[in-house]
Amino acid sequence: MKFGDLQLKFTEVSRIALAEGGYSLIELLVAIAIVGILLGVALPTYINIINRVQIDQLTQEILQDLREVQWKAILEQHSYITEFNQTEQALKLRYYRVSYPPGGWKTLYPQIRSNQLAFEIPDATDDTLIFTPHGNIETPVRIYLGMVNDPNMLRCLDVRNGEMAESYYWIGKRDECMALPPWWED
Repeated sequence: MKFGDLQLKFTEVSRIALAEGGYSLIELLVAIAIVGILLGVALPTYINIINRVQIDQLTQEILQDLREVQWKAILEQHSYITEFNQTEQALKLRYYRVSYPPGGWKTLYPQIRSNQLAFEIPDATDDTLIFTPHGNIETPVRIYLGMVNDPNMLRCLDVRNGEMAESYYWIGKRDECMALPPWWED
């Protein structure tokens, strides 16, 4: 078999492949480039949506736990302590009656690793909140939650005492938080 015969057979095989619906290398490279460009545009938006959902779910979980502690304090007519602890793995919470031994820690929304989460309660000593037997918070606080890699992903959770002495909660997004925490940079 001569070189010319080999080239003729290769050309013949290429024509058969194209006739049977195959794609050329150029067409495949163009398709891969288009998919790459689309992924490059869509990926940041997707990551932003994931961050927003995660921080909103964490905020809701904290709110639900604080309400549970408040109701326990009211129903049992005892003060309750709520503590937060940001470990290397995750943000954790525990609550217990005053003068009782502390219980175990509950991991809050473990999908957010601790190194991704910015968390602060500037008005609370040692990230501790106390609910009185009437359900009041001893010291009104604002809890800041944010994603380290996304400066627009900040939530603040206000825990205050209302006019009728009951505690109320308010969740705000970045622009609604009156004063941003000192660690939050624009």
